[in-house]
Amino acid sequence: MCCWTLSHQWHSSVRVSGRVMKTATPMPVTEKLIETEILMETVMAMRIVMRMQMVMAMVIAILMAMWLVMATAMEMLEMLRVMETAMEMLEKLMAMKMLMAMKMLTAMETA
Repeated sequence: MCCWTLSHQWHSSVRVSGRVMKTATPMPVTEKLIETEILMETVMAMRIVMRMQMVMAMVIAILMAMWLVMATAMEMLEMLRVMETAMEMLEKLMAMKMLMAMKMLTAMETA
């Protein structure tokens, strides 16, 4: 691309007031072309970096979402465990109340 552009620029012809004139490209134009090419390469590199940053941000977002889901799942499991222990305690309490009620009933019957 670079060499073609330079050679093309060197052999390009310009029509000035009806006559075709060969243009000799001075040194600053080639320097400008080189600067432009460097700028284009820099822009491409920046685009690549931006894409990489976007991909990294997406990966981090996905990982955070997965971590959040895992954390909520663990919280739900913990809540289920707590509820299970609470239900066991309730069952024991109900059994104790039933036992006490049975004892009171037998005590009232014997009295």
